[in-house]
Amino acid sequence: MAAVVETRPVDRAERNWRRAATWSVDITAALHVTVGLDHLQHSTVFAAFFFAVAMAQAGLGERLRRAGAQGMPAAGVAGTVALLLLYLLTRLTVLPLHAFNDRPEATDVLGMLVVCLELITVAALAALAGGRRRARLLDGVLLVGLGVWAAWLTGILA
Repeated sequence: MAAVVETRPVDRAERNWRRAATWSVDITAALHVTVGLDHLQHSTVFAAFFFAVAMAQAGLGERLRRAGAQGMPAAGVAGTVALLLLYLLTRLTVLPLHAFNDRPEATDVLGMLVVCLELITVAALAALAGGRRRARLLDGVLLVGLGVWAAWLTGILA
């Protein structure tokens, strides 16, 4: 006779936040594939980066779909915030990553859509974290935001 494992019912709010996180991260992964294909014509390294990001995000989405949010919010928030920071850096500064990079990259609709979806991912993953963990995650996001703002204000990101 098999042992019966009791599981707590998933409440409605948790289910909705998990759906929001899963959908936003899956759509963002698909958009990163599109961006990778766009970069393929001038840099296979950049294209590979976007494909790797898409694979990681697709893996996160699948993990959220199958196993829920156990252990995932912190890693998902950290990775997504890192992507947001990289996007911001490429729009505010000239990064010496390739020969034709003489100005910050232009902002486009696709990039802004990805940023909005990544912000939804951060909010949804933070909402899935438990009490103190949620507070620490959001404190960390706030500190990163304050650091970026201070760097812009002091001219480091000019």
